[in-house]
Amino acid sequence: MDHERVNRQAQEGTGALEGGARALIRRTKQASRRRFPAEEKIRILLETIRAEISVAELCRREGILPTVYYTWLKDFMEAGKAWMRGDSLRDATTVEVRDLRQENERLTQLVAELSLTNLTLKKASARATGAATPSTSGAGKELAAIEARPPARRDRHFDRPCVSM
Repeated sequence: MDHERVNRQAQEGTGALEGGARALIRRTKQASRRRFPAEEKIRILLETIRAEISVAELCRREGILPTVYYTWLKDFMEAGKAWMRGDSLRDATTVEVRDLRQENERLTQLVAELSLTNLTLKKASARATGAATPSTSGAGKELAAIEARPPARRDRHFDRPCVSM
């Protein structure tokens, strides 16, 4: 049987489980590795930038490798250069996205209402002067087509219109 072979190999410490043991040790080391928050990294970097302490001394005291320190320093300098250029990108939060969508919806409604008001005023003005109605013009036809269109379905998972194919 297959599981008998696995049990025998587990007792002997050989075979397929050996790689599993290595993976377990690797995962354990990664899980127990010390993680530094950004503020802590900046504090450590600023100590050496101010020439308060040498890099080797600081790394010994903080329990980090010099290669880790120099990686942090490189990342810190790159972020500073990007900030100075003014091209720092950040992801929008959920609240910001929701607010922007609500504002977009409100502005879209406002444009639609103002377009209808404008068309109504143009028609009234044309009737009063006896000129051709704007519904025969290009803009009037487009607006009439928009008015005739059924309202867009809304996607129930996202606050946006469904895309029909």
